[in-house]
Amino acid sequence: DQDWIFIDQRGAGLGRPSMDCPGAQLTDAGPPSAEDAARINACLKELARSGVDLSRYNAVEVALDVEDLRRALMLPKIDLFGGSYGTRIEAAIQTHAPEGVRVVVQDSPWPPEGGWAAGTPEQVSAAVALVLRKCATQADCAARYPDVAARFTETARRWMAGPQVIGGKTYTHEDLASFLMEATYSNGGVRRLPADLARISAGDLAPIDEVMAERSYYDEGQHMAHLCREELPFESAGRVQAGAGADPVAQLLVTSLNRLFDVCRGLSIAPAAPIENQPVRTAIPTLFLAAEIDPGCPPHLTQVAAAGYSASQVVIVANATHGVTGNNSCARAMARAFFADPTRPLDRSCLPAADTPLPFDLD
Repeated sequence: DQDWIFIDQRGAGLGRPSMDCPGAQLTDAGPPSAEDAARINACLKELARSGVDLSRYNAVEVALDVEDLRRALMLPKIDLFGGSYGTRIEAAIQTHAPEGVRVVVQDSPWPPEGGWAAGTPEQVSAAVALVLRKCATQADCAARYPDVAARFTETARRWMAGPQVIGGKTYTHEDLASFLMEATYSNGGVRRLPADLARISAGDLAPIDEVMAERSYYDEGQHMAHLCREELPFESAGRVQAGAGADPVAQLLVTSLNRLFDVCRGLSIAPAAPIENQPVRTAIPTLFLAAEIDPGCPPHLTQVAAAGYSASQVVIVANATHGVTGNNSCARAMARAFFADPTRPLDRSCLPAADTPLPFDLD
């Protein structure tokens, strides 16, 4: 009952120029090595030398692209649906081009005031701890992995002390960090987490090898151009370190996340105006669909951000992971109902109860 219009953000997909950086790895936990950070920095500098204005690849510019598209298609009003980084674009549209928007659905919201690097180590640690607590409340999972949390904490300390050579291959704590980020983002990764952490603590690093095989899913130049303008100028390496504190699991992520600041060093990208890192204030009806388990877009960010949306409804889905609508038919039905009539309270009866057991994949 609606037409859908999909866009590639400038610098990515079919957009030209492509701002991919071949040969460089970048994950949500940051560049896995100093060499990767240097390659991305060099890639961005080469893009700039070729005439690419790096200050024009960010949420504000994409928001204005969407508004240009709306006008070109002569659409009086549009609805917005976005997930993860797409919600950051939605927030920019609601700030800079609200007149053309009727209704917004944000799936796995990442609000402008939420940090990218700062806050992430403790969020990943909290997601791991939440999953392991859920395991501990289920007799079969608890019996199979009775001490997995304590053992993995010691494993994290050991990896932080130096590289691990296992099976003739050298692993760093950054490799373990990127595994944790990927595992706690995905439905399958969460269900396997107790088993995978037990395997890793026992010296079986197959789960890490699987993640290491594919660590280049970004158009690195496009992603970093945004972070270097609209995110990292409002954060600091010191805040990343301070947030991790003495938590060994959180500490695993500090090094790679702080390499993001190295990527931005020496680039001609002026910081964005402070408003791009401040909470949104809007009366546009907005539905927030947040996952209970999400290391990058945790539900507490949604709950705080929603205070500025006077016509919002917030749904936090128990046991869900990043990208709620992709794995939850109830969330999809809610999104459709909200688009149909954003003034009606949503029917939440199809949601799982807060204490619903999380189904684990046990070895």
